[in-house]
Amino acid sequence: MRLGLPLLALLALLGLGAVADAQQLEFKRTILTGDERLSYRWRDHEQREFSTVFTLTRQVVRTAESSFRDFSLEAMWRVIEADMREEIDRSARGSLCAAPATASAGTSRRATSRPPMSWAPD
Repeated sequence: MRLGLPLLALLALLGLGAVADAQQLEFKRTILTGDERLSYRWRDHEQREFSTVFTLTRQVVRTAESSFRDFSLEAMWRVIEADMREEIDRSARGSLCAAPATASAGTSRRATSRPPMSWAPD
């Protein structure tokens, strides 16, 4: 997983003290033959109202539960740390070095050398 620019943007926003402000006006959860229909209504910091409605199918919920069961917070932090170290190394080298070659179209060299986030150490 490649975090790079999105992670740096998030860290910059956190560092600048960006604050999100919204007021939840309504939440509904309706069970429809095993599927879940969720609706939200909220007001943003400029007092504009928004709403959204979506359905989570029974299969999507099962898949998400399985994903959460296999998730490893420690592995996630290792991935983030490795990505940050790589970004720091790349910044330190500046533009004198070319970007690393890819193993195949659309796949970075590093992506094949580390376990997936669901991997847990012994």
